[in-house]
Amino acid sequence: MPAPPAPAPPTKSRPDRVREPVPTPQQRAREATEKKRRWGLTALVLLFGAGAAAASARNGGRHR
Repeated sequence: MPAPPAPAPPTKSRPDRVREPVPTPQQRAREATEKKRRWGLTALVLLFGAGAAAASARNGGRHR
């Protein structure tokens, strides 16, 4: 009786990585601008929050 054939090697569980298209200079500039806008908005929110906290502390904190 002949020996059974060897099992097949395991297949890859995930496909090879697909290359993403290289962004154009205009796309890179747009992404950089959006990132700067987000950080600018973050800074404004922090400044308004800090100003409100300072005003609250100056006026005695909580309502009595």
